[in-house]
Order: sequence, then structure tokens, then C-alpha cells
Amino acid sequence: MALAYVAGVVSRGDLSVVSTFFSLWLFNEASTQGLSPGAAFKLSTGFYITVQAFAIPGAILINFFIDRVDRVMALAIAMFIAAGGYLYLGYVEDPINAQTVIGFSIFNTQISLTQMHLGAAWLGLGEIFANISAISLIGSAAPVKGRGAVIGGFSFFGAIGILLVAMIGGYLFDNVSPTAPFTMVGFANISLFLLALFLLFFERRKKHS
Repeated sequence: MALAYVAGVVSRGDLSVVSTFFSLWLFNEASTQGLSPGAAFKLSTGFYITVQAFAIPGAILINFFIDRVDRVMALAIAMFIAAGGYLYLGYVEDPINAQTVIGFSIFNTQISLTQMHLGAAWLGLGEIFANISAISLIGSAAPVKGRGAVIGGFSFFGAIGILLVAMIGGYLFDNVSPTAPFTMVGFANISLFLLALFLLFFERRKKHS
């Protein structure tokens, strides 16, 4: 249950950093490079839509996976994938003119997928993986008696995660780097991944002792 509460902080922080800083980062970058406000908004919104477009099939995928493995193991895997998505954004030096990763043609139309498209897709999968796996864990850990209070506590810790991302992430965005909030959340996901692995190891050792 304690792991689930920590997961509530991290998973809600994941959602918050995307909704708060992702489009803002891209809008500012596009404006800095001379795009009009309308063009900058269109570009940032397009990438945000990409994030959410990959979150939808990601929700189906993680729900299918969660029912077939241990919930703590599912959380560990989800947090590892999410961490990769957040930390990857720190390597995108120019999100507006990012390097092409894949290029192909459909109906005589050339389509190029850049590092930023890859980052947005990875971000969408990661945020939904982390969120649903955390909710699934608290659902399985909460006792029948007092379930409402336990899940209410999960929501409380989720609110703390949102608050921390808004406060610390905002400072990092303004004073360190626009991608620093994503890096911060990425390391939070890595920490939770390691904590979940430790719990799995401890529980397995306890069963064999």
C-alpha cells in the first residue's frame, strides 16, 4: 500500500508535467525560432495530440498486460518505460527541427517522423502506463474494509505529486532548462522502478525463508 501511495505521487506528477510543460515548451521554442503565435500553437498542439493518440492504445495494452502479471511487477515495468520517455526529451536539442528518424511515402506524399514524434509517442505510452498501473496497484492493495479511505489517501498523494511538479518543475523550467521538469519526473519514475524491484525481491525472499 505504501508503494501504491508513492506511485500515486509519481503517476499524477507524470500527467501533470505533460499537461503543464509539454505544449508550453514547444510553443516557446517555436516562437523563439520566428514562428507566428498561431503557427507555434498549431505545432505544439499537434505534438500534444500525438502524445494523447498513443496514450489511447497504451491504455488498452497496459490493461491487457496487468491482468497477466503481478501488479508490482507491472508497476515496475510501466515506470521503467515511462522514465525512458521523459528522460528521452532531454536529448532532443531542437524539438522544432529535430532529426528525422524514419521517412516513408504514402500516396506520393513524403512523411518524415522526427525525434520529437518518437518522444511524443513514447511520452504518451509512458504516462498512461504509469497512471493505470498505479491505480491498479492501489485497487488490489486496498482492503475491503476501509477501501474508500485508502483510495482517498491515494488521491491525496496524487494531489501532492501535481503540486510538487507545478512548484519544482516551474522553477526548473524557468531557471535550468525547459526539459528539466521532464528529467526530474523521469528520475522519479526510475526511483519508483527500483523501489518496486526491491519490494519484489523482499517478498520473494520472504516466501522462500
